[in-house]
Amino acid sequence: GRPACPIANLMGGPPDWLPALALAAALPALLAPPSRRGDWQLALCAALAAASKQEGLTLAIFLVAVQLSRWFWRGQRPGPRGFTVLLVAPTLVVAYTWWRITQHHLLQSYDKGLPTLQRLLATLRLVAEEIVAPEWYGLSLLLLALPVLLFVPRLRPFAAVACLQLTAYVASCAGQDTDTRLLVVTTFTRFVLQLWPATVAAIAVALFPSAPREELQAQGPERWAASGSPAGAAG
Repeated sequence: GRPACPIANLMGGPPDWLPALALAAALPALLAPPSRRGDWQLALCAALAAASKQEGLTLAIFLVAVQLSRWFWRGQRPGPRGFTVLLVAPTLVVAYTWWRITQHHLLQSYDKGLPTLQRLLATLRLVAEEIVAPEWYGLSLLLLALPVLLFVPRLRPFAAVACLQLTAYVASCAGQDTDTRLLVVTTFTRFVLQLWPATVAAIAVALFPSAPREELQAQGPERWAASGSPAGAAG
């Protein structure tokens, strides 16, 4: 069989790597201040996520929403061109995806419910059980660091996207009128794969922060060259 293919619907498979790749690729743009280049990067990552699978649709929305909120938080507006760059590609992919879903009647009746308190509590209890599932050897516990990363200013945009994605997963499970236990048991370990690589990278950034470029430049050419920057090496 293919490497990393789904096993009994418990392990992550090829489709789950696409939103994982999209979120990991979006991490540099989320760490940097908002810019036109970052808009391009996040738009492409959002389009990739939306084209991957159902969870990727919400990931695409959160990537775009967080980037827009960063612009407005700084008292700036992307402008018509900026909105076009950030919105066109993800919107086209999402629109096409939903057109195909409705065309083939893929949205089932149990997918259309709203979360209830009973199913929400059951989902949270099952997630707490599955986060220590043997398939991840305890490594899925690293996702518990996501709320903590919200207090790290540089990592806050990424942590917001990841926390929103996790919240959307819980709300989806709590809103489906089906066997909640079966739903969580057969999806959570795969869902972890979508967040885990980028979360590990973000934790590494938090634990081993690098000095900002402006700070290195202010410390003199020797320190700037020692940082390994192309400009420093060229000097």
